[in-house]
Amino acid sequence: MFGGEARLHCQTRQAGGASGKTETFNFRVGGKNPSDAVAKAFIQANDTDPDGFEHWYAYAIAKHESKWKNVNRVKQPNNPGNIYGDPADPLLGRYYNQFWEGKAGPPNDYQGAGFPVHNDDKKNAGRDPQGTGGFGVFQITRSKTEGAKFHIPRSSIWNWQANTIEAVSGKLREKRAQSDSGIVAGSFAAGAGTEFKP
Repeated sequence: MFGGEARLHCQTRQAGGASGKTETFNFRVGGKNPSDAVAKAFIQANDTDPDGFEHWYAYAIAKHESKWKNVNRVKQPNNPGNIYGDPADPLLGRYYNQFWEGKAGPPNDYQGAGFPVHNDDKKNAGRDPQGTGGFGVFQITRSKTEGAKFHIPRSSIWNWQANTIEAVSGKLREKRAQSDSGIVAGSFAAGAGTEFKP
């Protein structure tokens, strides 16, 4: 299941069967973030990739990638891209944010409450203008060089648990394999004239 903008058209019938009033309702189907404790527990329970390697640090990556998305901008002046959260609870939405909880601020001001957190590389200074940005708690990103994998699964965009599984079984597994192959091939040199020792 996923959300988005929705429109419902309805028409009433009169007692005699004649058409009555027609109305249209526009509404949004959005997502709700888990609490930080629930998100961290789920990530730690699902941090082993299909090869059996445990990415024990996965919770810290998600915590960093999606932090401060839903805190009160007044409370966090050093994070100008944040949106307004609940002033009564300035720590609400501190970490593990899959969804915006209010109206997003620049550069993501086209987003609104319940929509997936997306950091658009094209709208962030210093980022790759050809980049895809990232979605959800892990800010899942695909590069155009990845071919068919460029398209991020809708489930990873609209479901924070699926975003976690995708990150661990996909990106973290891929990065671990790349680092393992680099160590075996000796491509990680500690510096000129220095021998790398594991």
